[in-house]
Amino acid sequence: MEYAIHFIYRNPEFDQSHADEYHDGQESEDNIRDLWEDELEVQGEVIDFKIKHKQPFILQAQQDEEIVDIPIENMTLFEFSLESGETTTLASSNKLVKDIDIKDLRTDAKVVYVILKGKEEPISPFPGLYVKPSDWPG
Repeated sequence: MEYAIHFIYRNPEFDQSHADEYHDGQESEDNIRDLWEDELEVQGEVIDFKIKHKQPFILQAQQDEEIVDIPIENMTLFEFSLESGETTTLASSNKLVKDIDIKDLRTDAKVVYVILKGKEEPISPFPGLYVKPSDWPG
């Protein structure tokens, strides 16, 4: 199965009632719904997909020429198990996730839409990891 995942950061200032009243429910130049979107394609044949809430995500970083594990708590994990035996894991802070929607494109392809919310823009050291600033290990 082929998978793509879209992380969409919803504008906390978006006013749906204004959009409904003046723009047939659509966003406008001064009332933008989504501030950004990352679209990622999972590389490899996906044999299983799981969403796990309130889990730690282990970020690996290099410190003084040594690889260290940095746990980030209270994350929603998007785990893709591949035919090759590898696992691809993407993650977002639980409190950032507003909605998750999975759509079938074809019988062998799916798209996962993850709507992110929050007054502060998430920290994203790389596409596929979105952390609420207060959840960032420091």
